[in-house]
Amino acid sequence: MQEADCQSALQGLTEFTDSKMEEQMITQDKIEEALRKVMDPEIGMNVVDLGMIREIAVEGNEVEVKMVLTAPGCPLASYLVEQVRKAAEGVAGVEKAKVTLLDEPWSPAFIRR
Repeated sequence: MQEADCQSALQGLTEFTDSKMEEQMITQDKIEEALRKVMDPEIGMNVVDLGMIREIAVEGNEVEVKMVLTAPGCPLASYLVEQVRKAAEGVAGVEKAKVTLLDEPWSPAFIRR
């Protein structure tokens, strides 16, 4: 009888651990969802739907977001980079986020509708 109780408890613990690991798993979708809260104040759209986010790379508990600006020499560049970094680091499990500005022009064709 005790062996069955132990097996049942072990199975419950395993299921709990698996569900917690899934919650902590960092995915590109989770990062993208967090970045949707970052708005370009000049245009009034979030950076994801504007197409400013070109790539999200997840390696372990670190994330790199590669992005472009809507205009060269954008006066809000440092603000946007910091907001994207903070949003990415706000995702459960992320210990460090790096934001890289790409040297490529943004295009209205990048906008997600």
